Amino acid sequence: MVLEYIKFYLNQSGRTVFHIIVVKPSNLNKIQIFQSKCLRQITKAPYYISNDTLHRDLGIPIVQNVEKTYKRLHSKCLNHYNPLISELSTNAISGDPRR
Repeated sequence: MVLEYIKFYLNQSGRTVFHIIVVKPSNLNKIQIFQSKCLRQITKAPYYISNDTLHRDLGIPIVQNVEKTYKRLHSKCLNHYNPLISELSTNAISGDPRR
C-alpha cells in the first residue's frame, strides 16, 4: 500500500500548483513519529501522556487524517467547473522545480 501527499509550488507563470507525492507507509510512520516527538518537546508533556491525547488537546490532526484531506482536495480540484481551479491540480511537475 502506498499513500499519496500533495506538494505545493509556484510554476514559471507565478501560479500556485500542487501535485501528488507518493509516500510509503513506513515513511509515513516516520513522519508521524517525528510529529509526535516535536509536539511532546514543544508542550513539555511527560511520557505518560499519550500521543493521541497530545494531538486531540492541541487540535493538530495526525498525518493519516491530513493525507485524506489532501486527497479530497485534489479530487475536488480536478473535477471543478472553474478552469482556473482545475488548473491548480496536476499529477506531473511542469518544468524542473528546485528541490
